[in-house]
Formats: sequence, structure tokens, C-alpha cells
Amino acid sequence: MTAVKTIEGSGTAPLQPSFYFSLLYLFIEYMRPQSMYESLSGFPLAQIAILGIIIAFVLEGKKIVNSSFQNTLLLLYLFWFLVSSIFAFNSDLAWQPLSDFSKIVIIYFC
Repeated sequence: MTAVKTIEGSGTAPLQPSFYFSLLYLFIEYMRPQSMYESLSGFPLAQIAILGIIIAFVLEGKKIVNSSFQNTLLLLYLFWFLVSSIFAFNSDLAWQPLSDFSKIVIIYFC
């Protein structure tokens, strides 16, 4: 049974694993512990946090409930970004921006 923590006066708050992985990702991106500690420099901390967000999102059984027109356009743009990266003249340069943008979309929807 999953424990849901409550906050005074607001009912139940969605403090689930995907929320904590999102906090971890933001900490890693802004504080950059891999640049402060040499032992973490070769370890892909941000990718592990994003993978944790995706796995937690799927295991929690969440669905994207805000299916507005803007969200549909954002997902369509992500798809177009993927297609453009696949057929790019220099695909080595195209994959890094796709990775960066997809991280932003994952954080936005989770």
C-alpha cells in the first residue's frame, strides 16, 4: 500500500516517486555535484534521474490528464524534432538538442 502524505489544509498532495525523481533531477542540473566531486564526473546522474522519472511515471499508472491543445502541439513538436533528428545531415549534432528538449518535455508532463 502506497502512503500518500498530506499537507495541512490542502487534502492529499501527490508526493509520489516521480515527484522525488523530478526533485533529484533539478538538484543534479542546478547544483552539478558531478563538477564538485571528481568521483562523480563520469557518472550520468541526469540520465539516471530522467530514467527514474519515466519508470516511476509508468509504475504509478499516471496519465496525462491535461490534454489541452497546447500540450498536443508540444508533443507534435517533439515528434517532429525526432523525425528531423533522424533525417538530419549531421545526426551527431542533432541528437544532443533532441535529448535536451525531451528532458524538458518529460519534466513538464511528469
